[in-house]
Formats: sequence, C-alpha cells, structure tokens
Amino acid sequence: MFKGKILGAIIGTCFGGPWGALCGAALGHYFVDSASSNEAESEDRIQRILTLYIRAAAKMAKADGVVSQAELNEVETFFGQINLPLAQVNRLKIEFNNAINSTQSLNSIVVEFAKVASQELNASLFNTLAQIAIADGAISTKEKSALIEVASVLGISDRDLNQFLSANTYEQSDLAQAYKTLGISANASIDEVKKAYKEKCKSLHPDMLASKGVSELIVKLAENELSRVNDAYQTIKKTRGLF
Repeated sequence: MFKGKILGAIIGTCFGGPWGALCGAALGHYFVDSASSNEAESEDRIQRILTLYIRAAAKMAKADGVVSQAELNEVETFFGQINLPLAQVNRLKIEFNNAINSTQSLNSIVVEFAKVASQELNASLFNTLAQIAIADGAISTKEKSALIEVASVLGISDRDLNQFLSANTYEQSDLAQAYKTLGISANASIDEVKKAYKEKCKSLHPDMLASKGVSELIVKLAENELSRVNDAYQTIKKTRGLF
C-alpha cells in the first residue's frame, strides 16, 4: 500500500503551469483516494489517464477542423512544463500527433476517460480542453459545441460551463491551489499548515524513496511534487504574513 500512496502523493505535479494546477491537484487527490497496493497496476492507471488526457487535447485542438499555431503553442507549453523522463514525454507527443488524425471522436475519448476518473479529474480535463479552445483568442461554433458536449459527459455544471463561455476563463486561485497541494483547508491553523508541509516533505524525500526501490518515473515525479509543495508553503506563508 505504501507505494500506491506514494504514487498518489506525487503524481499531482507531473504537470505544471496553467494546465498543471488543476490537473495536478486532481490527479493527486484521485490516487490518494484510490491507489492500488500494486505499484505496476497503479502506474498502468496513471499511463492510461495521461494517454486519454492527451488524446482528448488533440481532438479539441482540431475541433474546428484546423489545428491553429496558437493551439499548438498551448500544447507545446504543456509539454515544456511536464518534468517526466524523456521517453515518457516523447510517448505522449506521439499519442497527441496520432490522435489528431485518428477516427476516434472527442466524445468517445471523454466517455472513456470519465469511466476511470474522479469528478476532480473530469474538471481538470475540462479546464485543459477549455484552454485549448480559447488559445487562438476566440471560441468557434464547433469548439463551443464540443465543449458543451464534453461538459455534459464530464458532469460539469451548467453554472460553471456558462461562466466559462461568458468569461472565457476557468481558473483556480494560487492560494486555493496551495491549500489543496498541502491537503489542508483554508481554515487550517498555522501549526496544521506546518505539520502538513513537514509530512509532505518527509514522504517525498529522495533518500526515503530510494530506500523503497521505486521506479525512475516515480522518483522524477517526486522531485516535481516536492518543488510544488515548497511553492505552496511559501504562498501560504506570504499570505498569512509569516515571513
């Protein structure tokens, strides 16, 4: 069970930047809740979710029939932000390129994704697809229809969907994300914040992970997660005037 929980604790930041905040928190929350005791099985589930995520991104980029340079730039930004072994990144890039011209529909990919994902993961995917849709500055009729269909499958509320369509934004504040990264509420005491931070750092320490014999992928993800934990802690400290 330990390795499964480590997967859950560190998968949250295989993504970074504007795509990563929601995706990371959702992935981390999902695997903490449902991680398997079998490490190989857990990694297979991670790979499956990443694959479907990338395929859906590719289909949204081509929702209006043409993949714009702005949409490609958005995806390239994503690939530039994920800190995974090169082989993993290259595999995801191949998945993206193949999915653009595949016969599988966006809807069928999202339906498959929703079967293995939590509601937070669904929200994360919608956020990513929405960012791609607005990457070139405007949402086309076809992109809007695709988003409405995707929102229905993913269980996105009408209120959230309409808010996005009217404001062209679907973001989460840095502070709210910081609390989610540490796994605590915004009402946590200073002592609770410090305790959560120390526990996260301890579970992600390279020496501890090495002693457990985890894979290269997991160690790499741990480095990413530890960096995000540190950033989250600094954000909370600054907000509370603890410097």
